[in-house]
Amino acid sequence: MAHASCPNGHEMWDGDGRPLVWVFRVGFFRDFVKTHPNCVLGENTEYWQIYDCVEDIPGEDFDCWYCDECKSLVVYIDLARYDFKRMRGLPGIKLEKLEDWEDYVAIREQEFEEFREYYEGKNPLDAIEQYDFKYRYKLSPDKKTIFAFDKNGNLAFGYQQC
Repeated sequence: MAHASCPNGHEMWDGDGRPLVWVFRVGFFRDFVKTHPNCVLGENTEYWQIYDCVEDIPGEDFDCWYCDECKSLVVYIDLARYDFKRMRGLPGIKLEKLEDWEDYVAIREQEFEEFREYYEGKNPLDAIEQYDFKYRYKLSPDKKTIFAFDKNGNLAFGYQQC
């Protein structure tokens, strides 16, 4: 169990699981299934949980925390920490304009439990591409901006690295 402060100074503790956000880069799984074409997630398999696929892979095993008080994010990748604050206003940008941005899925602990039940017995890429996530995310090439798009492809909210 660990403690951290969000970019605005609010205390977070992962002992209750509340701040945790499960984050997966879709491109990683596209490459992963090329080298593991027969991978199926579930008990008695090499990759029991989807996070087993990214475990100990440099740059892919994200530790992301969400602050319920101010909606900011703290993202740990390897030994680095990145702080993101929720944008107050959103640009008038369309999903189609972000083709060179990286695709991600991210879900809080409760939704992750539902996703876990869904992906049992599935290929990890199929699970990520077919699951009905509330939002899908895009990360800018410079890794400083995150946009969340709803199921209809509308920009819902964004984050800027601070």
